Amino acid sequence: MEYDCIYNAKNNTIETTTHGLAKADVFIKMVRSIIEECKQHEIANLIVDHTDLDSSPLTIDNIETVKKITISFKSILNNRKIAFVVSRDLELGLIRAWENMIEWSGGTAIETKIFKKREDALKWVK
Repeated sequence: MEYDCIYNAKNNTIETTTHGLAKADVFIKMVRSIIEECKQHEIANLIVDHTDLDSSPLTIDNIETVKKITISFKSILNNRKIAFVVSRDLELGLIRAWENMIEWSGGTAIETKIFKKREDALKWVK
């Protein structure tokens, strides 16, 4: 698995793109990279593009770990929008599982939405 995580000053967005077969340790590293970008860009919204990711190796325990990281940094993530871009039902389902885990854990003030097209995701976060 590879990923890119950059700040787009023009759109004031933190944009992450994933590629290849998901690996739990790299996926968690990606989440931490997103958090670090959020620390530097306090009002930027996020686009996470998983259209080129095969998340089939990820387990529900991996998603639980991502949920715990998200909750632990809720003060940094609160009041942001996160647009996810997916092309397959598998990634959509994992995102929904993460969203539900966040909600059941007391949640954060993060607004999320899932899209099939990156252009639509960008319009929404702007």
